[in-house]
This record gives sequence, structure tokens and C-alpha cells, in this order.
Amino acid sequence: FAANDPALAFMSEHEAELAAVAHFVLPPRQTLLDVLNKDRTRTIAEACGIRVPPTHTVSAGAPLADLLPSLRFPLLFKPNNHYDVCLPGGAKNLVFRGPDELTAFFRQYPRLVSQGVLQEIIRGSGGKPVDIDVLRDGKRMTFTVQPEYSEAEKRWMIGVAPDHRIV
Repeated sequence: FAANDPALAFMSEHEAELAAVAHFVLPPRQTLLDVLNKDRTRTIAEACGIRVPPTHTVSAGAPLADLLPSLRFPLLFKPNNHYDVCLPGGAKNLVFRGPDELTAFFRQYPRLVSQGVLQEIIRGSGGKPVDIDVLRDGKRMTFTVQPEYSEAEKRWMIGVAPDHRIV
């Protein structure tokens, strides 16, 4: 049972060899790669009309210095995939609170600059219900989720809880 992105990528890449000793079900390889790659997932969602947070890709054609004036902080840095890109401390994503922090990070880790996307953090709803759009099996579905206030984070949050509830 694959419990994370690297395990899924490994199982997909070696599916034929693993099938000789284990039975498991995976989506087609290209579908899996599309889901595991944050930039491709965003592109597919946008093409399907699903709203996504403002997202920026740093590249040779769009250097960080040129993007800085248009960025709204705080920002998340999400690696395009978690099976090829390792962030410091094993983090899955990084939060940058301002341009100096972002610039200093990429100065220290220049190889990461083109390995992910910068995504604006969705502004809070102040505890009001939030609509989430999902595309599954070619069908678009909208779920209304009630944010929960986290005393630890001191903010309203939505996500998937450890017991698999959507909160």
C-alpha cells in the first residue's frame, strides 16, 4: 500500500516487476504523474475551469526578480513533485512571509528555484463555509466545507484530518 508520493511514483515506475510478487491497483502511469506534479495538476484544473489559487512558476523566462513585484505574501513553495525534490528538513511545502525571506532561500538553494511553484495562500473566510471544486471521473463536483478554528495555528483551517474527515 503506497502511503506517499515517493512510494506511488516508485510503484508506478516498477509496476511490471512488482506485479510478480504483489497485487495492487494503480491509475494509468500518465494520470499518476499528472496528479503527482503540482504544476501539471494546476494546468489541468485550470483547463477544466476549476479555480486554483494564483500560482507563479520561476524559470529562465520568468526570473524571481521579475516576479517579486507581483507576488502577494505569504506564499507557499510547492515542489513540482515530492519524489525528485527534497526540501530542507524534509518539509513538504515551505511558507514565505515576505520577499526578503523568499530571495534569501533561493539564494541558499538555487537548484530549487525551477523545481516547484509559488502559490498564494487562499485568504481566510473568517469561519464562513467554503466551496471546494473537485473533478473526479470527468465530473465536476462542489463540496461546501465548514472551516474549523485551530487554537494551535490561531486561524481557520480546512483540510483532511488524520481520521480522513474533510474539515
